[in-house]
Amino acid sequence: MVRLFGIGILIVTMFFTSCKSCSNSRDVVFKKFDKETIEHFDSITPIFPENSIFSDDTCKVDFKKNDLKNHKSKSQKTINCKKKSLVSTMQYKKTDTVINVLSIIETPKKRIIPFLPDFYGEALTSMNRYLLLRFDNDIFIEKDYYYTNGAMIGIIHPKLQHFFIHKTLLTLGNNSLNYNSLTINHEMFTPVDPEQTTIDFDDRPFCGTLFLEFGKISILKEKQLMLQSSLKLGVIGEISLASFFQSGIHNKAPTGWEFQIRNDIIINGLISVQKGFLSRRNIDFSGMIETSFGSYMTYLVASPKLKIGSFASSYDVFYTAKPNTIEKNSRKKIQYTFFIEPEIRYVIHNATLNGGFFNRNSPHKFKINEIKHLIFNGKIGITFFFEQHGISFCYTGTSPEFETRKYHGWGSINYIFNF
Repeated sequence: MVRLFGIGILIVTMFFTSCKSCSNSRDVVFKKFDKETIEHFDSITPIFPENSIFSDDTCKVDFKKNDLKNHKSKSQKTINCKKKSLVSTMQYKKTDTVINVLSIIETPKKRIIPFLPDFYGEALTSMNRYLLLRFDNDIFIEKDYYYTNGAMIGIIHPKLQHFFIHKTLLTLGNNSLNYNSLTINHEMFTPVDPEQTTIDFDDRPFCGTLFLEFGKISILKEKQLMLQSSLKLGVIGEISLASFFQSGIHNKAPTGWEFQIRNDIIINGLISVQKGFLSRRNIDFSGMIETSFGSYMTYLVASPKLKIGSFASSYDVFYTAKPNTIEKNSRKKIQYTFFIEPEIRYVIHNATLNGGFFNRNSPHKFKINEIKHLIFNGKIGITFFFEQHGISFCYTGTSPEFETRKYHGWGSINYIFNF
């Protein structure tokens, strides 16, 4: 299994070997004018339409007849750069005869591996803004142990692209469409008996987490390719306030939290690549590999994904785009999907079982060789989208994570609103 993990890491690494700079977000790079050309311009004022793509080798200069006769009068000219049906413009003022304007747009480099995306060039950012909400709980299946509660609130916003952390996250480069997110997450884990007064070393330890997640989704719709990357920063242990929240929702306060995983910090990265293999009007089939690494979770995942229903495309990601944005073609008034996502996961480290990465003083934790490394999970659910709103209901089941553990599952409700 270690070999399997190594192969997975190698695949992800190879995927990005042709990436000279995967972290560019809306960075249009121009070549400098030559000295002879600059002398004939008083000023250069670029004007870019929102979400424009610049990638042509040459640009055409349009002149008015009167301007050619009276070349010393100030007037505006337009340089048109075309690729397929897309036209982008740049305006400038001239004070003298315009001689030769060289290639203004930097030519994208050729990708090294043909079937991989062209990482060089401009990455676009969606102008849509979303509110994200999620609630997980095993009460939906009448259980109250293991992963017993989780909550998330966050946003997707174009201004997040300017944050330093989001600039370091990966994109698919040239012509890709990107969504930047920021969420706050809270998770709660308990043994079967939350009111135990002594440690049961055969059961799961108490644990709580609280962290921020800086995320980016990068999409190349024409290649049916999606890349997700994120960075989690937060805490694990009593400082997460898990015991406080669970005591507030139970009539009888659980007493076993005094044995919980001790305080530590969470620094965790994630990279996920999804590739579509079949996309028809009412069905979509794709495959996904994911790796997580850091002080919280270290694992490798492979998962096929099947989606059936009435929807625009799996690579529109969100089906509530506003009509005046680049994703407007993906919007239908009503959309719905039924999805199933089985997965196989190879776990190397799980801080909720193995204790903190830096603080090793937890009173109850499992050693690395005491947890099950090969885990089978599965998700099944349904989603509905109506204009600016989206809601999904999902059930997640998982195989035992350690020898004495039972099979477990929980329900999730997700809500998204385009504001």
